[in-house]
Formats: sequence, structure tokens, C-alpha cells
Amino acid sequence: MSSDTELRLTIEAALDRCAKFHVRHIGVTTGNGIVCLSGQVGSYSERCAAQEVAQSVLGVKAIANDIIVKLPSDAQHSDSDLASAASKALKANRCVPAACIKIIVREGCVELQGQVTEWRQRAEAENTVMSLQGVRTLVNNIFIQAAVSG
Repeated sequence: MSSDTELRLTIEAALDRCAKFHVRHIGVTTGNGIVCLSGQVGSYSERCAAQEVAQSVLGVKAIANDIIVKLPSDAQHSDSDLASAASKALKANRCVPAACIKIIVREGCVELQGQVTEWRQRAEAENTVMSLQGVRTLVNNIFIQAAVSG
């Protein structure tokens, strides 16, 4: 068996063991250590989880994540509702300086913009919004403004 075939089988087995998927509809192809994930899932967090699973497998050099988020009808929200939910979620998270973050939503794609002082705040903002119902994709354009010592 080729190393690419072994890599694909290992990733598929890891995806099958992952409890973050209700039903796995993810295809895996490999070539020279490069992995392409395809198919569809019901939430953005599932898409990210599939990528994390693939990244954790030894021998993966790069990943093309072509998984499509197809929201169930009860999880679809207007962009206005999604922007409001994201704003409320960020304000409720004490680890995130919500006043420093701007939220832009278009067709379920949430973009976070702004500046924070710590990497943890950037990651926490992303994790907070990622799990909201209705998010199809997330772009984190929050920059870290290093504290100036003087």
C-alpha cells in the first residue's frame, strides 16, 4: 500500500472516531502528503473540526479544506440576526474586548476586524463566533497590537 493510501485511510479512521460529527459526509484525497477534504457538513465548527483532525495526522504536509457548510433549515439566520448574535456573544465573553472588534456579515460569512493586545483574545473571539448557528465561514482579521514598553 502506498504512503498516500495509508495517509488517507488514517485520516478517514480519525474522522470516523471524531465525536464532533453527527454523520460524516467528508471525502479525503491525498497526494504527496497533501490532503484535500471535500463534502459537506452542517456547521462551520464541524468544518474546522475535520481540518483539525486531518492536521493531527502524522505525514500531512498541507490541507486544502474544500468542505462546504450546508446549514439545516432551522440553523439558517439572516445576516442581521447573525451579526446581532455575534455581537452579543462577544460582549458576553469576558476574555474578549468586544469594543475593539468590528463584525461584518455577508451571506453567513462572518469577518472579525480590529485590534487586541493578546493572542488569546484573538483566538477567544474566533472560538466564540465560530460556534454560533448560521455561520458558514469565518475570517479572523483581528490584529494583535503589541504593548509598547517604555
